Amino acid sequence: MAIISTFIRCSALVVSALLLSMVNRAVAGVNSSSIRTENVLIQKPALTSSIIGEALTGWISTSEQKVGFAGAWGAFGVTITAPVTGIRYSEGGTNFTVYDIPGPSGTSLGIGFVLKTESRDCLIGNICVRSGPYAQSQDNNYQQFRDVVLANEIFYTYSIRFIATSQNIASGSFVINTGQIGVATMRGISTDEPSILLNGFSITYEQRGCIASVSPPVIHMGVVSPLQFSGVNSTVKALLPATVTLQCDSGLGVYATMTDQNDIGNSSDTLILTPGSGNVATGVGVRFLKENNQAVVYGPSTSAVEPTSPAPNQWEVKQKNDSNNTFSFTLTPEYIQTADPITPGDANAVASITFAYY
Repeated sequence: MAIISTFIRCSALVVSALLLSMVNRAVAGVNSSSIRTENVLIQKPALTSSIIGEALTGWISTSEQKVGFAGAWGAFGVTITAPVTGIRYSEGGTNFTVYDIPGPSGTSLGIGFVLKTESRDCLIGNICVRSGPYAQSQDNNYQQFRDVVLANEIFYTYSIRFIATSQNIASGSFVINTGQIGVATMRGISTDEPSILLNGFSITYEQRGCIASVSPPVIHMGVVSPLQFSGVNSTVKALLPATVTLQCDSGLGVYATMTDQNDIGNSSDTLILTPGSGNVATGVGVRFLKENNQAVVYGPSTSAVEPTSPAPNQWEVKQKNDSNNTFSFTLTPEYIQTADPITPGDANAVASITFAYY
């Protein structure tokens, strides 16, 4: 049995160009650094809610900023001080802490962020070492990047991505002035901690997009004998595909992402079988085939897309210039032999679909 979750969600976004600033403080040898954006627009369809933990935007990167100079540091990293949501975001096998963004009234907007940082440390002039990116994953604890170095200049480049922390994000526009979200921790004879700032931008959350349905939501693949397989990578297809139907606002291009609900970090083309109290089969997995007979590659749910460089697990299901706003596509599940021998048992899997549009 293969299942496509019925909680299909759609949302999209337009993110303007990133503006950067550096705030110099009167602290010897250190600079505060700043992540600033303008007019982040996130759109969702009416009568649908977000999936907690889904990416609402792509990665937004700053230019390199000097956080330390004229120092003598032997280790450095970052300490994030923003509130921790308890949610984890996984991408390509890497786990991130999701931090909260309080709204103007101090309550959560239902939108958080994840952060990764690249570093460059220099001893004298051009004698420099680049490292990272480092996923911020240590909650509010110090996360060390490099140790046993001698650096008199340190530079950081930040990349931020906004994440849903609630299923019910309120529509509207909000000006964000979070201020300090962390410190660029540099340790030597003394510890220097210039601020990392996140402020001076607005988020607008609107209702627009697609309404999706899937039929059937549960696909019964029947009883399959191990004798029907001929070896590793051989397959047995289901007789009945799933039909996904979308009703979209006009002028939207649509990309799809499928996520393994038994392992949201799974980036392969084979779903992990659902653990159960009964006897679970071994040596087999479940795949879904697109209409071109290519296997779906799974990954974390995301409602963000860059049409010129979509994520490896995204594929286009509707072009922007297609005037047909109600359309369907099929997904065909199949069992695939992953090891030898196969042991009989239950072989169920669960996947969800997230749509991103532009």
